[in-house]
Amino acid sequence: MAFALLIDREMCVCGAGEKIVDAWSASNNNKAPNLLMGVKIDKAFTVRRPQGIVFDWESVYNSTTVLFELSLNKAASTKMKKRVSKLEMAAESSDREVMEQQRKDSRSGRTLLLKGQMMYLRDIDALIYLCSPLISDLQELGDMGLYLNDLHDHGLSKEMVFNGFSHYSKLDLLCEKEEARAEELETSLALADSWKKQGDELLYSMIPKTLAERLQNGEDALDCVTKYDCASVIFAETTIKIADGETLEDAMKTVNILNTVFSSFDELVTSPISYKVETVGMVYMAVSGAPDLNPLHTFHAADLALDMLESIQRLNKEIGGVSVKIGFHSGPLVAGIVGLKVPRYCLFGDTVNTASRMESSSLPDKIQTTGTTAAILMKSKYELSYRGKRKC
Repeated sequence: MAFALLIDREMCVCGAGEKIVDAWSASNNNKAPNLLMGVKIDKAFTVRRPQGIVFDWESVYNSTTVLFELSLNKAASTKMKKRVSKLEMAAESSDREVMEQQRKDSRSGRTLLLKGQMMYLRDIDALIYLCSPLISDLQELGDMGLYLNDLHDHGLSKEMVFNGFSHYSKLDLLCEKEEARAEELETSLALADSWKKQGDELLYSMIPKTLAERLQNGEDALDCVTKYDCASVIFAETTIKIADGETLEDAMKTVNILNTVFSSFDELVTSPISYKVETVGMVYMAVSGAPDLNPLHTFHAADLALDMLESIQRLNKEIGGVSVKIGFHSGPLVAGIVGLKVPRYCLFGDTVNTASRMESSSLPDKIQTTGTTAAILMKSKYELSYRGKRKC
């Protein structure tokens, strides 16, 4: 038999299977195979199971119904021999260390691990260990110097190897599925990230980014209401001349022109110097000094109004029939988020109303402001003319 051991009453090896002899010889620097004969069984092998058993004749003879696991001992290196000699006085500790090393070797597939049953042979007064190697895959089989044909046909070793192939095939299939799921997840995460960016851009178009981030962090909308001692509000109302007998095509042309006007205004609004609040019909509303504090908000509002007027004048040269009335005013106001489903950044206070009146009472292609705001602008290089008292 390729895998079997004969043990006499002195617990010495008196017979061994061909494959066990080959494995012992290979693990002991290719010593003569016959040197295994007469070696104490506990010198050539280590009992892994059952644990705690005293490996003598009496104990083994009374445990013939128990499955034994034995691992082949490898030849100790010179370094290990010196180490063991230094620990002779602590034999129990060193035995545990050597046993642990052997267990590690057996787990890594570098030594032969046997599993089988002890039986008593009355005719020759010896114990026979009928066993099979414990193999989980072909890699371990090759590490032990064995071939698949070396395994018993009646044992479980071949079945374990074949089951291992089946298991690994299933595992590979599961890994492939998980990789595919991981790729789908990465694609979904990238798509979700893209949607989040689009959502953030849409949110920031309705709410200032600083306030939107505060709301996303869980702050209440009422906590985001801010009072400003002074800010400048700008209104610009566009007028488009339409011929009599307007048709649907003319209405579409009006929408396209208005979109072009507001788009040009959007390019002029630059954060944090100014912020676009909203558009209502033909009216464009912006603010400087809120939500970001800006001590030069009056001058920046004036610059924005002049740029709007210049933009309309260029557009009017291209398509004609377009004019704008602009008005702005500087003063205290309150700003905050209004609405739940479609939240908007809104401004409140007399400053907003006054700026709206400046726009509505202005002349086409002119910029109108209040006396208090004009007084601030006259301290700089802006040119202003007094229009006189107007009833708004």
